[in-house]
Amino acid sequence: MNIALLAKRGSQVLSLPLYPGELVLGRSKEADLILPEDWTFLSALHLTLKINSDDTILVRDGVAGKKSTNGTQLNRCYIRTDCWTDFNPGDELQIGSQLRNAVQITVLAKDNTTINSSTCSQWQW
Repeated sequence: MNIALLAKRGSQVLSLPLYPGELVLGRSKEADLILPEDWTFLSALHLTLKINSDDTILVRDGVAGKKSTNGTQLNRCYIRTDCWTDFNPGDELQIGSQLRNAVQITVLAKDNTTINSSTCSQWQW
């Protein structure tokens, strides 16, 4: 199965392939999954994803026990730093409380399908 993280802010949509392990998402070059520096609601090291070998995904706010600045919402509910939360295809993470400036993140899972820019442009938010 191919899985990718789709991140959107305004009209800009990015696709980031996911692979097994713990991955840090943020604006810093130290992050495993790097998003643009001008996405300022996103901390330098904002959240941690755990991708299991069976393609299940867990998420938690912050990195190494340190909370992110703006928090992370999963399906409109804030998630915690101290425990993992299931993150399933179709769920939505939101960073930032004002929707027009927020960073929105979802997982796209496609069996035997290449994930590319046209796939991203078809995603409905």
